[in-house]
Amino acid sequence: MSVRNVWFLFNLRESPFYQEALQAGGGPRPVEQLFVGRDRDVTRILNTIFSSGGSSRQAISGVPGVGKSSLAQYIKARVSHDGLLSTPEPVALGHADDLDTVATRILGYIYQAVVANGDDETRRQEAVEDVRQLVRAFRTTTGVSVGISSPIGGFTAGRSQTYVTPSTARPSTVMSDLLRRLAVVVRGHLGAAGVLVHVNNLENLAEADATRAARLMRDLRDHALLIDGYHWILVGTTDAIRRVVFSTDQVRTVVEGPRVLSPLPLDDVFQVLARRYDVLRADPTKPVIPPVTEDVVRNVFTLFRGDLRGTMAALHTASEELVSFGGEATSPLAMSDVRAVLHERYQEELSTRLGADADRVAVLAEQVSAEQSFTQKQAERWWRVSQTETSRTVGALIRAGYVVEVSDASARCPDTPNKAPPESRHETSKQRMPRGRRAVLYALSGAARLVFDPLADAADRPV
Repeated sequence: MSVRNVWFLFNLRESPFYQEALQAGGGPRPVEQLFVGRDRDVTRILNTIFSSGGSSRQAISGVPGVGKSSLAQYIKARVSHDGLLSTPEPVALGHADDLDTVATRILGYIYQAVVANGDDETRRQEAVEDVRQLVRAFRTTTGVSVGISSPIGGFTAGRSQTYVTPSTARPSTVMSDLLRRLAVVVRGHLGAAGVLVHVNNLENLAEADATRAARLMRDLRDHALLIDGYHWILVGTTDAIRRVVFSTDQVRTVVEGPRVLSPLPLDDVFQVLARRYDVLRADPTKPVIPPVTEDVVRNVFTLFRGDLRGTMAALHTASEELVSFGGEATSPLAMSDVRAVLHERYQEELSTRLGADADRVAVLAEQVSAEQSFTQKQAERWWRVSQTETSRTVGALIRAGYVVEVSDASARCPDTPNKAPPESRHETSKQRMPRGRRAVLYALSGAARLVFDPLADAADRPV
């Protein structure tokens, strides 16, 4: 059996429907070349950074797959031209992280930003060396910094005095001191304006215990968020940002936002694909054959309610599977080609991945249309299970990709037409942020709709 790169049939080096976030720097997904749209969001974020002196804090929120991480990467690329350092990989969070773990990841991120923009002399700077050894010690001892941590009071003498320190000092207790000393290196030695710190996926931190996650963010306020020389972008789903960042007065009063991202307009989605086709062209002397028609893109993007990542995954699946099994890329695949393969693939995955929970997705599909949303309280009534079981199931369906959190002002809940809570697209005033939690709205994802409503009449739906 011959093995081939099916994307060569379209004159592409690889799939243009990749789902990874774009990256600042010299990676394979160059954000400055591929990023499209969001001019107002970009302008507001940049204006906040450059109007805030030496420190700022902003939150970017929205539904999964809307492009939050790519926007943060684009901001990092833009500010690099104005002397703000960063690294392509963000500070990643996990549901079990404690303050010391997060402190170590932040210090590691800033260390990488400094050494990537410096030289051997930069690495020999005392503050840089101290951070390197602290991060290494904490990681190799799985959370216990043994005898290598920096003194809380700073350094006033030579290296011999630097390490006469208590072995019980932890990253969180020395973090603020190290950040201040690194800021001196950034400005004095490198001549840069500061560091932009990108903290990603706050929903991971909130997954196990939102109250603990909010307390951790509150503790980071004085240890890190307010220190001069650093600008912060905190990224997460809308509900995670509210629960982790804006649930305490201490943090809410110092963080701008959240900037709630709307789905890209359809014209921008077409532009995203056009740029990817151009960058991935295999033979520059020949045109690219778009793998799918514009009608397919329009229908699938509508079904996925603006989830660009989910849209790309579906287009990748359909294109690769159809061409891999004997198809020829003489023209873009049409809706009739794509519909059956997506329905069959997602139907098989639903039962394989979810087991008994698949029946509960079917119940949701009976109760809510593609344009409607629902709350956990409604799901509890439809499923006839306890609140705890409902919460578990909704979480499992979100992780599996069959239910999504939505922040769509036009969404309607069954039984309560036109009474869905309004959602500001750009909540910039801290005074307007609600103190209590509003009901979270959910919807079936495009993957679920492909099982129960497989695009049969998608072309007739409004975009």
